[in-house]
This record gives sequence, C-alpha cells and structure tokens, in this order.
Amino acid sequence: MSDLEVLRLTEQDREGFAHVRSMVYRGGQPTEPGENLVPPDGQGFVVKCDGDVAGALTALDMTASKGVEHLRCAGIAAVGVLPERRRGGVGSALMRGTHRLLRDQGYAVASLYAFREPFYRQFGYEVCGRVHRISCPSDRLPRLQPSLAVRQLRPDEFDLLRPAMERYCVAYAGGNRRNDEQWRRFLGGDRPKTVYAAGDPVEAYCVIDMSGDFWTDLFVREFVATSREGYEGILETFRGLAMNKNSITWLEPSDGPFFARYLDHPVRVELNKPIMFRILDVPGALAKLHPGAAGEATLRVIDPDFPENEGPWRVEFEFGHVAVAATDEDPDFELDIGAFTQAYFGEPSLRDLARLGFVAFDHPEKLVAADALLPPNPVICWDTF
Repeated sequence: MSDLEVLRLTEQDREGFAHVRSMVYRGGQPTEPGENLVPPDGQGFVVKCDGDVAGALTALDMTASKGVEHLRCAGIAAVGVLPERRRGGVGSALMRGTHRLLRDQGYAVASLYAFREPFYRQFGYEVCGRVHRISCPSDRLPRLQPSLAVRQLRPDEFDLLRPAMERYCVAYAGGNRRNDEQWRRFLGGDRPKTVYAAGDPVEAYCVIDMSGDFWTDLFVREFVATSREGYEGILETFRGLAMNKNSITWLEPSDGPFFARYLDHPVRVELNKPIMFRILDVPGALAKLHPGAAGEATLRVIDPDFPENEGPWRVEFEFGHVAVAATDEDPDFELDIGAFTQAYFGEPSLRDLARLGFVAFDHPEKLVAADALLPPNPVICWDTF
C-alpha cells in the first residue's frame, strides 16, 4: 500500500487541493486563479499519496451547543478524493488523520452532512436529532391573532437576531453560535436573504429566499422562535408571504409547535436530511455538561480511533458542575462512540439507546444516574455546509 500522510493545507499543496475540488465538485472545470477555496473561518486538510495530493476537505470553525455551553466544533465539508485514487483507503486516511489534527487543536466535536451516512459511521459519526420539514399549502396556514409586531430587517442587522439565536441554542443542542463572518455569509452573499422579526427585542425571526414567481413553493431558510408569541407572529406572517404561492416550506425541531398544535391533514411533514456529529474528546465534552441533578456514574466509550477516549471514566456531578477522572473500576455501562455522541446531545437519548440495545449494562438502576447526566434534549443545527 502507498504511504498516506494527512496534513493541514499549506501554500505548497494549494494547487493539489484545488485540483481535488475541481474533479469532485466542479465536473473537472478548473478553479479560478486566486480563488479562495477555504473560507476565512475554516482551514483545509489534504491527504498525500506518495507525495501527491490525493484527497482534501475543509473544516469550518463552528460551535455545537449543549445547554449553556458551546463546544468547539469542526464543520467538515467538501470531502473529496480524486477518482483514480478511490477505493484504496485514501478517504478513510483523510478522515481519521484530520480528526487527530483537529483534536490536537482543541476541537471537542466534529459535524457534517453526509452524502451517505454509512460511510461516515465507520469514523464514529452518528445522526443526531429529528428535524421536521413542513410543507403547508398556502390556504392551510392557521389564522392567528399575534400580539407581537413583525418588521423586516436588513441582512446586516444580524446583531438584532443574535440574542434570539443564543437563547435557542440553550434550548436545543447542536446549534452553532455563529461568528460575524458566518452571519454575513448566511444572510448576504450573491443573493441577500429577506429577514422578518417578531418583537423588540426579537423573540422570533425567519430568513427567506424570496422569489417573484407565482404559484410556487416558498422556502424558509431559517425559523427561530423563543416564545409562543414570537412563533405565532412569524406564522401569521407566512400567510401574507404565501398569498400568491402554492405552499410554504420550513423546518422545525422534533418538538416544534406546528406538529403539536396546528397540523392539518393536507400538510406534509417529513424528516429533513439529518446532521451527523462525532465527539472527538470524550472527557473534555463530559466536563462541559451542566446537569440539573447530582449523582455519579462510571462509563466506558468504545472508540477504536481514539483509545484515549475509552476510559473507563468516573463522572461525579452536582447541579451544574462535573468532575471527570480515569478509573480502573468496572463501568456501570458502556457504549460505542456513535451512541455516546447521540446520548451526549440527547436525541436519541441515552434511555432510548438503552431500550434499543445500544448500551450495555448489567442492571437498569445503573442507568438512572447516567440519565440525569445525559437527559433527553431535542437537537437542531440551522447551519448547512
């Protein structure tokens, strides 16, 4: 087998990086001279085979919310291997080598949207969260009497939206605390988005790709609500926006209000393409938890790529504080890194995974303390990459 080496992108390998992007994502069309293929909030990685670049990816500097904490998260994007180098372990070496370099940089989590989920499961990723994609005919939107005024904001007024997103990320795990560059890229770009906000300060907002075409579907890129009043204000706004459309489509977390209270038979509710997460630093992630109860648990995490993640770990916690230490004790329960990642974020939860047989334990009562440490929590990440 050829020697494979994974490195952070340097100027020396930029031409090879661009060639991978061209062959995998642009149908062989060359990139433009001087084109910046790595965004300012990201970094590139390459895998070299016998000294030549054979594959590449980009890692965005993001966060992953967990209660009041946000873990440093690498958003993995544009993973590619040259066609003539495929099926030789290049992609696997790229993923595993990049994970090691990211962990060494202090990233606790990695995330991605997979072309095929089974490929990434072998590297420890798992699907987290169940996001509903709601497509509602324009005449089936509920008639509400909202109490909050709704106004249009300019794309550069994202500072007015940031507090609402921060509150949302406390309630829902997996959310990205966007930096200024990410807000500008999301709301601006070649075709700036249209933003409507309910309340002052903002309690809910939506971001829409507006279209002048009639009798089409209007897609809402983002719908964030931190109160019932805010939610109803934006939902009523949808009625006006969809007046000359066939339907309007938006996303909500699994516990969103529409499915619970406003569902109408002609409305289609489907599962949206899920995000996948992978915990890179198990003890570091555990230490970031803020449990609302006291207890202790000993767990072992099976992680072939990172033996230092396995433990066993003795976790003692009380109302917002967690202490993690390696131990020689027999674990109360054990699970693989994919199941641990899901249990950590909370959807599917530890109790669901145990019921389904993905957690090994001797006695059910041993999961009680662990369930207090890793309670159920809906997961949603609005950012796509």
